[in-house]
Formats: sequence, structure tokens, C-alpha cells
Amino acid sequence: MVYRGIRRNRKDMGRNKYKASKIETTVGKFDSKLEFERYVYLRQLEKAGLIRDLKRQVPYTLLPAQKKDGKVLYREVKYLSDFEYFLPTGEHIVEDVKGIILPIFKVKQKLLFYFYGIEVKVVRRRRGEWLVE
Repeated sequence: MVYRGIRRNRKDMGRNKYKASKIETTVGKFDSKLEFERYVYLRQLEKAGLIRDLKRQVPYTLLPAQKKDGKVLYREVKYLSDFEYFLPTGEHIVEDVKGIILPIFKVKQKLLFYFYGIEVKVVRRRRGEWLVE
């Protein structure tokens, strides 16, 4: 199959270039195994009463669609959080699980803070421990 002049094998089609595998579970779909593991961990914290109101995939519009003469020139720019929850103190936490931080994420992170005042916590896993940056 040819895509934009690049020949790819059929077995490579649909594969994430960073080797993250999408996971489908009884609780929903996740973009990676790491994201699913973080969800399981956060659910345990929620059941223990250490966090509350855990939500997944909350969308934020960073820039609306740009139209000219009724036609969409540019689609809207969105940020989709991996997880959101509240601490017992009432602090609102927005998390994004990352293996690799891409430049587009850094731009969206800054736009989310500029427009909504929300600071995104980047979550990684190192040597079996969760690191929140």
C-alpha cells in the first residue's frame, strides 16, 4: 500500500510509530498500556478516598475552527486530557501520560494554561514508579 509516496507493509498499517499499542478493556479504550495502568492506579486511589471524580478523555477547545465564506479553512485545535480528578483539598488535577513528549504537546500544554489556567501534569513511569512532573 502506498501512502504519501511511502511504501509500507500491510502489517505496519495501523501501528503507532512510537510502538504504543491501543488497549480495549471492559472499562473502555486506552491509547497505550501505560495509560491503562495509570487508570487502574487512579481507580484504586479513588476507591480508597484519596481522589474523587476521576474522569477520562475530557476535551478542551484551544482554538475554534476558522471559517471563510462558510467553509472551514482550519479545523478546531483541541486538547484531550488523559485523566482529571480532584484531591480532597479541592485541587483540580489534569494528567497526561507520556512516554515521549512531542513538541505539539508542549504547545497545547501552554495554550491550555493560557486560556483555561490549567496546568497539565505529565505522568511517566520509571523503574515501576509513577513520576508526576
